[in-house]
Formats: sequence, C-alpha cells, structure tokens
Amino acid sequence: GIYGDTAFENGYRDGREQGLEDGRDNDRFDATRHGRYRSADRGYIDSYGDKTRYKNNYRDGFQAGYNDGYREGQYRR
Repeated sequence: GIYGDTAFENGYRDGREQGLEDGRDNDRFDATRHGRYRSADRGYIDSYGDKTRYKNNYRDGFQAGYNDGYREGQYRR
C-alpha cells in the first residue's frame, strides 16, 4: 500500500545518496554501517502506523538505493 511505498521511497532516496558518496570515495560497500540505515525511521510519521513495518520497508529501500548509488558513484569517479 501507500504506506510501505513511502518508507521504501524514503529509504531508497537516502540510500542512493549515501551509495553515491561511498562509491565515489571508494569506501567499502556496506549500507548497514550508516546511521540512517540503522535508525531507519527518517520520514516516519505516526499516521503511518506500525513503526517496525516502516523500518523494514525503509531498510529495503535504503539497501536498493545504496546498491544503485554505489555503482553509479564508481562509474562517475
């Protein structure tokens, strides 16, 4: 539903940004070491309901965005 998509999209956007940076700097490929991935509640608001579900979707999105961003960052170096 809309709810899950918002979490995923927020995560994707943040993850891609971080991945681009890591890829460009040639840092190690690891989304999970980043604070935003670990807290996973950025963009959450109470009306979304279950926070655990939000966090899971956010992390899925972050991981996906990070993968894309990292590849792109390396390519752009």
